[in-house]
This record gives sequence, C-alpha cells and structure tokens, in this order.
Amino acid sequence: MTSSIPLAVREQAAEWLVELQSDGHGVSTRAQLLDRLQAWRQAHPDHERAWLRIEAMGLRLQPLSGTPASVALAQAARMARGRGRRAAVRSLAVLLFAGGTAGVVTWRSEPSATWLAALGADLRTGTAQRRSLRLPDGTQLQMNADSAVDLDFGPGRRLVRLRGGDIDVATAQGLGRDAPPFIVETRHGRIRALGTRFVVRQRGQAASLVAVFEGATEITPQSLHGNQRVLQTGQQARFDAETIGPAGPADPAQYAWTRGMLVAQDMPLAEFLAELSRHRLGHLGCDEAVALLPVSGTYPLADTDQVLGMLLATQPVRLRSVTRYWVIVEPG
Repeated sequence: MTSSIPLAVREQAAEWLVELQSDGHGVSTRAQLLDRLQAWRQAHPDHERAWLRIEAMGLRLQPLSGTPASVALAQAARMARGRGRRAAVRSLAVLLFAGGTAGVVTWRSEPSATWLAALGADLRTGTAQRRSLRLPDGTQLQMNADSAVDLDFGPGRRLVRLRGGDIDVATAQGLGRDAPPFIVETRHGRIRALGTRFVVRQRGQAASLVAVFEGATEITPQSLHGNQRVLQTGQQARFDAETIGPAGPADPAQYAWTRGMLVAQDMPLAEFLAELSRHRLGHLGCDEAVALLPVSGTYPLADTDQVLGMLLATQPVRLRSVTRYWVIVEPG
C-alpha cells in the first residue's frame, strides 16, 4: 500500500525524479547523482519501496506529456530550489502515489523499460523534440524525438549507447588507422561503423534495427560474440541478443524523420499514430475498429494537426477531441 509510505519519503522520491529529469547535469554530475540515489534507496526500506513504486510505473508505462503529472514534473524541473519548486514537487508526489483508482494521471501505454533509464542518460530528447550534435571525434549524431543515449569517448574508445529511440550517425572521416572503432551499442548487441552513415532504432521490446545508407556496418549480437554480419550500403536488418534477421533493402522511411517527415507505406493506422504521437504533445489514440487501416504517404512532423487533417481527407475516420491534448481517431 502506498499509503503506508510516509509523506516525507514520497516527496523525497518525487524530488529524486525531478533531479534525474533535469537537463542541467553533466556526465560526471549525473553519475554522482545516480550513486547518491542508490545510497538513499539503501538507507531505509521505505525509501526502496517508494522508488520501486516509481520504477514499477516506468517499467509498464510511459508518461504522457500534457497530463498533471508531467506538467508538475516539468514545472519542478524548471524552478530553482525554493517555495515554487517545493510546491511542484509536493504536487508531483501526490500524483505519483495517488494509486490506480485515483484517475489523476494519464499514461500512454507502451511496454518500455527505457523511461526511467532515459532520465539518467547523457543526452535525451522529449516529445516533439529532435536534436543534432557533433560528437568529440567529429561524428554527426541526430536524435529523433523520445530518444536517449550515453556517450563514452576517450583514449581507445568511441562508443554511443542507445538506451531507446532512433539515431542517425554519420561517422567522422580522416581520423587515421589508429582511431578506435566507432561503436553503437543497444541492449541487443553492438554495431561497428565501417566508414558509414546509418540509422539505429530501438523501441519498446522490439528487436534493434540497423539501416545503412553509406559505407557498411558490422552487427554483433550480445550473446553471439564472434558471429557478426556486415551490412553494406542500401541494406538493413533487425537483430536481438541471439539472432540477426535476414538483410533486406534499406527503407528510406527509417531516416525520413531527420528531414522532419514521417513516411508510411501501408502502415497500420495504430502504428502510424504511435509514430506521430512522438511528435505531438498529449494523447493520440486509436479505436480498435480502425487500427488496421493502411496508411501511405509522406507527412510533415512539424504540423501534426495538418497530418490529422490529411487522415480525415483520405481515411474513413473522424477525430474525437476531449481537448487539444486528448485526441482519439475512430470510425467516421
């Protein structure tokens, strides 16, 4: 029962969540923060129960932008320490520990263990946010919305760890033969760049996907060291910790997001809306009766209202809107 967790402990747990959500921490500071969180959890059984409550929510569900909980979290993360922040943290604690019957927190369902992990990532993007940056070796990295990575660069290593989401990598050229290999790591294994541009995708519980658009990559599943496969330009493949699927043609839709577009070819409507929801604040749902309708076309991610209008014009559907931030696509 969450009611048996003291109020002060619930607020402390909410405070930890806010700290992890903050973008103001460097890599070393974030590592220290995670160590301090672990020490706090071990200090008392109530601390551990409170944090396990938050983890249980994160492992099953993903927070929905625009809900009271996410608003309180964003407000608290923005505020300096003081009365305003305390009030926001207190509100967040109430929402986090209200229980399943309270109905005050709405969540977007997606089996994902990456949400809480992403809070402690070196770099992350939120809903409707993409990011482009130059890595220490000169490699260009683009991150799709709702993505998180860790960076590990130093003598003898160039590693990007994808915790979840989509990244586009264009590796640096002219570094010389002594440069360490450029590696992208997912929970399923490693991808070694062979002078290349490629996209890596890791979403939910699905297998990791690699699509190569220049050069080549070498895939090594986690439990099959010594059993690699090289993908050449124009190829893509999925892999999990034990197997690598067959190579097929690289789908240009896999990097369309880098140009601010969503490309669909006979994509089920439910899957299409799930992709679109990464670029739209609020809840975007789908009635089961229309979930399998095929969607094709090229759609601008910068204007999701326009995309929904295009759906209305081409599909037998209508929109049911509780607010602008709560939209259901249902039979027309």
